[in-house]
Amino acid sequence: MEDGWVGNSVSVGAVSFSAEDFKTRCVMTTRPQGELLLDREVLKAVVRENQSRAGIELVPTNSATIHVADPVTVSA
Repeated sequence: MEDGWVGNSVSVGAVSFSAEDFKTRCVMTTRPQGELLLDREVLKAVVRENQSRAGIELVPTNSATIHVADPVTVSA
């Protein structure tokens, strides 16, 4: 899980990021998305299982292009 990424460097293909902070989720996680129906259980699970955290803030440290299927690596 990405909880251990904060404070580390994350690379997606040729793009590097600094993993800065946890992000909390709002009610937008309950909104229907494409073929996915409205599901309030998603937000409830995020609150229950991970203190409302569902993601991290990544700040890019270089400029490059990310491609589908690029590897993701995390390093201290």
